[in-house]
Amino acid sequence: MFYIFVLFHLILSFRILGPWIARRRTPSIQEQYAKIGGGSPIKMWTEKQGQGMVKILDQISPSTGI
Repeated sequence: MFYIFVLFHLILSFRILGPWIARRRTPSIQEQYAKIGGGSPIKMWTEKQGQGMVKILDQISPSTGI
């Protein structure tokens, strides 16, 4: 019974706290994204990492590349 109460309390807290935290963070996050050009850098870094991996794999085993 205690665990159900704790679980209910956590769910209720996240439903209230989650949106509140998001509203507070949004302006600062928008400002940070504007400083780096307006988009997420994740795709750019993922592509760079993938290109680097291709170069290394081509050196290690060129016959397996396409």
